[in-house]
Amino acid sequence: MSRTNPVEETTSISNPTTAFIEWNAQNGQFKMWDNINKQVSFLEKPMRFAVLDQMSSVEGWLGDRGTAYSTGFRQSNEDISVYVRKDGSQTLHKRGTYSDIKDELKDEGITYRKNIYAMLCEDIDDVPIGSIVCIKLKGKSANLWIEGKYGDNSDLTNSSVQTIGRFKYPVWESIELSKDEIENAKDCDKELQEYFNSLNHNATSHQDESVEVIKDDMAEEIPF
Repeated sequence: MSRTNPVEETTSISNPTTAFIEWNAQNGQFKMWDNINKQVSFLEKPMRFAVLDQMSSVEGWLGDRGTAYSTGFRQSNEDISVYVRKDGSQTLHKRGTYSDIKDELKDEGITYRKNIYAMLCEDIDDVPIGSIVCIKLKGKSANLWIEGKYGDNSDLTNSSVQTIGRFKYPVWESIELSKDEIENAKDCDKELQEYFNSLNHNATSHQDESVEVIKDDMAEEIPF
C-alpha cells in the first residue's frame, strides 16, 4: 500500500524523514521544521513532490501535561498507542482502536492528522531535492486532502490557495515527473518502507517498553 511493495523486514534503522511540514490556515502558508539544520521557516514558494506513502495519527497539546501524539495507523480499526511527552520523557496515555477512542481524545484536544510522506522534486529552503519529508495536515486541510482522493502515486504541487470562511487552504495540482524522478521516488519509498518495517518488526518482537522506545524515534521534537 505504497509507491513500492517492500518484502523484507529489517532491524531498527533511523527515521529518513528530513523535514516536517504543516499547513498554517491563518496565513495560508506551509511551515517547515528542518530536522537536519534544526530550524523553522515559512515556505515562500510552492512545493513539487511525489507522494510515497500515507498514514494517520493523532496529536494535541495538553497544557502543563505536555504534548500528545500517537503511533501511526492506516485503518480506523487498528490499535494505536497515544503517548504524552514532557521534558524529554514520555508516558502511555491511552491505547485502543482509533474508532473506539477518538471521541475521548477529541474531548481532550487530541485530534486527527493526515501524514503524507513525500519526496521533494526541488529544493525547499535548505532541504535539498530528493529529500523525504512528512507533510502533516489537520482539520479542514486534512479533509480536503481526503476528499481529493490523492493516492500513494500522486505527484503534486500546491499551486494556489483557496479561502473557506476565515481560513486559507492549499489547492493541489497534479504534475508530471521525469523518468529519473520516478525512479528516485521508488528508491526513497524503499528506504521509507525499510524504516516502517523495522518499527513493525521490533514492535512485534518485544514488549511494551520497547514499543515506547520505537515510538520515541518516530516522534521528532517539532517546535510547532
